[in-house]
Amino acid sequence: MSRLTEIIEKFQHIDREFMLELLLDYANKLPAVPDRLSQADDREAHRMHECMTPVYLWLEDVNGRRRMYAEVPPESATVRGFISLMIAAFDDQPLVEFEKAPEDLLAETGLLPMIGMNRRQGLQAIYRKVLGRG
Repeated sequence: MSRLTEIIEKFQHIDREFMLELLLDYANKLPAVPDRLSQADDREAHRMHECMTPVYLWLEDVNGRRRMYAEVPPESATVRGFISLMIAAFDDQPLVEFEKAPEDLLAETGLLPMIGMNRRQGLQAIYRKVLGRG
């Protein structure tokens, strides 16, 4: 079973009241971005302008695997949690895992109704970028 499948099933098997709590747990686990990326001259090129929150996303494909790094302000817990969830699911995974991923991770996890329209559009744009579909 893939890490993504495990995460989706975890969300699908908990009450809605605990979904945001689980998402906040992910927010607290967002790994730090290596200095070589966060302090690079091309930092602004990694800004996700589709998201109202200042999100910076770095994707590196090496030997058929994708490494993921993201910087999200601590006060943006929902965005931070969703991105941390994606990193937990996809970081250092074979590229084939990205091809098998569902189109809408927010819907698959059951988080879609809990996310406002503007935030939803930004998160979905980030997800498509992670998957290489946008």
